[in-house]
Amino acid sequence: EMNRVGRIDVLSEAARTADGFGVGTAAADIKAKFGAGVSEQPNKYEPEIAELIAPQGAAKFVFEIQDGKVRAWRAGIMPAIDYVEHCG
Repeated sequence: EMNRVGRIDVLSEAARTADGFGVGTAAADIKAKFGAGVSEQPNKYEPEIAELIAPQGAAKFVFEIQDGKVRAWRAGIMPAIDYVEHCG
């Protein structure tokens, strides 16, 4: 985005946040950590998938939740973090 890395998408269990969250983490654990700071919305293309959004200063984490667990997540800054499509 404007010649800067604005976002990273994680689709495997290889990478985790500093708190240890990643693919396979229970949504309840994320909600417990971020409390009222986390918001939830349906995915634009897959309404059955919830997105948990956790602001971190100027950045955010977005965790895609399927069957109560993270299936993918991304971290970044606006505007790139708000693009629904995964980076490829």
